[in-house]
Amino acid sequence: FESVSETRPTRTSSATARWVLEAYRAGASGVVPWQTINKDGSALRQADTLGLFIFENRGDGPAAIHPSMRLKAYREAEQTIEYLELVRRGLALTPGQMREFVDHYVGGEKGASAEAWRALREAAAGLIESRQAAPGR
Repeated sequence: FESVSETRPTRTSSATARWVLEAYRAGASGVVPWQTINKDGSALRQADTLGLFIFENRGDGPAAIHPSMRLKAYREAEQTIEYLELVRRGLALTPGQMREFVDHYVGGEKGASAEAWRALREAAAGLIESRQAAPGR
């Protein structure tokens, strides 16, 4: 596992997702963001460097819970890695082969674009589907 505290509110969602994928490429089995709950609702008024969930106390009744864009980025990255894990296990790929597969789609400058991430997920999904459709499966 890798634990990190995000310190820049200006960091984009794609940068968060890229960090998760880089940790996976390096062999991590998961990432753990530090301090995930903004309990006082201040993140609704000013940039919050850590909160994935933002609690808004409305005075009467339970607090409203708002997911952040950072949470969405983590979720999307996790879902992509789940696809990659299905490919890795289904085709018995080595870590080096997985890095080559990932880098083909999101390596270098390509990694910042939504199109590159979509292409990676679609390629992984295609391999998963073709493996499931193979005779004898």
